[in-house]
Amino acid sequence: MGRASAEGHSGVTMAMAARMYVEHMRSLRLREAAVAMELEAARSGAVRAQALTQSSGGGPERGDDAVFSLVARTAELQAEWEADAAELASESAEFRRCLAEVPDPAYRLALAARANGRTWEEVAAELHVSERSAYRVGEFAYVALWSVMPEQWRRLAFPDCRPAGVDWA
Repeated sequence: MGRASAEGHSGVTMAMAARMYVEHMRSLRLREAAVAMELEAARSGAVRAQALTQSSGGGPERGDDAVFSLVARTAELQAEWEADAAELASESAEFRRCLAEVPDPAYRLALAARANGRTWEEVAAELHVSERSAYRVGEFAYVALWSVMPEQWRRLAFPDCRPAGVDWA
């Protein structure tokens, strides 16, 4: 990783910026999955609450109030999930384009697996290497991603990486 960018950033700093981008993609995917699971739980809870309205007893967990509360929460979660899914779809297309430009297939696999929410242990298993080797592959993959990742992610980490004569202010 001793290679430097045109801006003079070391391999370590380029890897750091690329890691921020990949981890952003990972967090989008994990957030969308978490909301989807919560939405499914709310939907099944609404069905259970509906069944409870038929039974005797009272309290906030029973009756029509429980059903209306769960239906409202389900609607909120549905809207949140749709927004997360739209953001993920939009950014995933750009991420896939960037990955396609990374020359090494092992690097592409490591970056894609990490962005898809895999742990480094799982990445190592997919690459058929030790976890320590997977970390090393990941560091080289991040450096390879640097030159093809979206400009705004390079700027976010290092404001001096914009091309000469371009003002983003």
